[in-house]
Amino acid sequence: MTPSTRSFVVAQERPTRGHYRQVEKGSLLIKADAASTLLNALRDESRHDPRDLVDSNGHTDCCYVGEVGRVGPSCPHRHDALRSVSIGGKVVEAVPTIEQYTWEGSILDCSIGESATAVLPSTFIQQAAGLTFDMRGPSWLDTAGAPMFTYYEEPEDSSRALLVRKPFLQKFLVEHNLELIVWHWYERMQLRDDYHQGQHPYVESNVIARLGADMNVRQGTPQRTERDLE
Repeated sequence: MTPSTRSFVVAQERPTRGHYRQVEKGSLLIKADAASTLLNALRDESRHDPRDLVDSNGHTDCCYVGEVGRVGPSCPHRHDALRSVSIGGKVVEAVPTIEQYTWEGSILDCSIGESATAVLPSTFIQQAAGLTFDMRGPSWLDTAGAPMFTYYEEPEDSSRALLVRKPFLQKFLVEHNLELIVWHWYERMQLRDDYHQGQHPYVESNVIARLGADMNVRQGTPQRTERDLE
């Protein structure tokens, strides 16, 4: 369960040229009987992002981490139930696996110079499983106090993820009759001196898979697009 990452690798001899690459990984929970329908619909789309499907880019200066149960206006970025999404002419019920929080410190809190971000299990998962937030980790504990999710990130890297216990995930999928849809999208472009001519060697690839309650991964057909390769 990870958000997107991107990077720019600069060529040493010319600082304004180099290789640009972007990776996006997304996941959704969907009713098990609709998983194959969504997989087929996603296959015909050139790019996939769960934020586009659910019309949500995460919490930005609107909610604090750990406020799931607060009383107040409903936040559109709080995903506490499956909702209808349309893609490829198909309508299915789905809910994100994660919610991203961003607090713009340079604007709202002078004690931190840059924005602070975190990734949490979606409100749907937290409430359905009765999870509680623990700053150690940080992690999310089940009703017995055992950690089920923990937050992970690489030092000096924008990549981050939530690690989840396999037995918990399997039980959750069974109890709620769900499957996990995961996709991986990647692009790489070389920016050269003749950029003004629009010729940039380019590769794009994506693959989609589904994980059922049996913990078996069913991968779709990988797709790859190439342009101006030498």
